[in-house]
Amino acid sequence: MTASFSDDTISGGADNFSDSDGETYSGRIPITNGFIFRDDDPDLATFEAFFDGELVYDPTGDVLTVTTDMIGDFYGDQYEFVSGIVTGTVSGGGDVVTIGTTTDGSDTFSAFIAER
Repeated sequence: MTASFSDDTISGGADNFSDSDGETYSGRIPITNGFIFRDDDPDLATFEAFFDGELVYDPTGDVLTVTTDMIGDFYGDQYEFVSGIVTGTVSGGGDVVTIGTTTDGSDTFSAFIAER
């Protein structure tokens, strides 16, 4: 992830995915249309970006479509790390998994932490 504080944008991508069972997924999910927004205090910077793309489940070749939104905060004196959540959907093989508020009202989300 690249944060450009001069024009308040976020870009980049992620790869090297695996699930809790150790199964791997190939592909790269780009981070697009990201922006940094600040309140009255310029030291309190937060961001939002889209995290959309496709991954291939390596054992079977099935394609998963990821359509999500990531929201996070910068931390540290020099913004050394970020933390946040991802909400949206992951679909493939006729199944759709919701990451966020589900139809039964329960909340699920995927948290992330990254450092430079």
